[in-house]
Amino acid sequence: MDRYAVLQRLTDAQNALLGVAAGAIEAASTQPLTYTKNCIQQKVKVSFDPRIMYRGTPASMLADGTLIGAQFWVCGFLQKLIVKGNPRDLTFAEEVGSAYLAGFASGVPCTILELTMIQQQRFGGTLPGTLRRLYERNGLSGLFRGFIPASQREAFFAVGYLGLSPRVERVCDSLDMSPTAGVAAGSIASGVLCAALTHPFDTCKSIIQGDLEAGGLTSTARALYKENGIQGFFRGYPARAAMICCCFFIFNVGGRRPRGLPYHAVDVTSARRRARLAARRRVDSAMRPGLAQRGAQNDERTNGIDPAQETKLRLGVALFPDRLLDTPSRESNTKG
Repeated sequence: MDRYAVLQRLTDAQNALLGVAAGAIEAASTQPLTYTKNCIQQKVKVSFDPRIMYRGTPASMLADGTLIGAQFWVCGFLQKLIVKGNPRDLTFAEEVGSAYLAGFASGVPCTILELTMIQQQRFGGTLPGTLRRLYERNGLSGLFRGFIPASQREAFFAVGYLGLSPRVERVCDSLDMSPTAGVAAGSIASGVLCAALTHPFDTCKSIIQGDLEAGGLTSTARALYKENGIQGFFRGYPARAAMICCCFFIFNVGGRRPRGLPYHAVDVTSARRRARLAARRRVDSAMRPGLAQRGAQNDERTNGIDPAQETKLRLGVALFPDRLLDTPSRESNTKG
């Protein structure tokens, strides 16, 4: 099975569960970067007191877990519609389109949860108390403050890790780069680009949600440009770019092969890579017979599996082995 077709193989509920787990882990890991970015964008002094820096972390984990869960679920649902029940590699347009729609849809919960998190970081208070205060101030519409920039930011964010990052990894794989280097390159390249595309939306959203007296998207963008020009839209960009690169890396390699799981259980090596390995062994066999024999033994032990695989695949193997693992044949069991 191609490791990039995992969302097509799992059920909608399983995709959502994987996304929730990955998003919660990512939020807890990158909370200091998220806090620093929000403070810079809102021109609030950054505090290194852990009690302040990690304030609002449960809301942040709930927000990111919900968002990534929604994106995995919607993206997997759309991919299944595209392939019509026959898992396959998607075209770049198919990957990007399904990712964009999944990200846009996640803008609904994103707006409410991140508004709550930002208000908690600035003014403290409990999660229910903050929601009650926001509702009493402006009613139901107050809970959706900043929806337009939030939905666009999430749309391009999802395109980054569900569409662009896997493509960069495939290019690195075709260049015979190590799997870990390929994942790192994909995470950094797509993360930096995604941060640049989405940061203006994120800056406006943070200001709108942090200052309840601020205007809407148009007036906030106009005020930002008048005050600092284009660079005003990129306040806090380094912290957010680092945060997004970490997010993508966690999504791609955050998990490891579950202990005790045999490597032969899942085959995620592409046909092109297997062909290259076989061709390389033939060349080595002609020049250095001993090297080819050692390479064949190594491949037999690992079945060509990359040591670093995407988080959604590893979590999927751990949680849903009956759907992702090929059951060993009776003949192979007898031989063992």
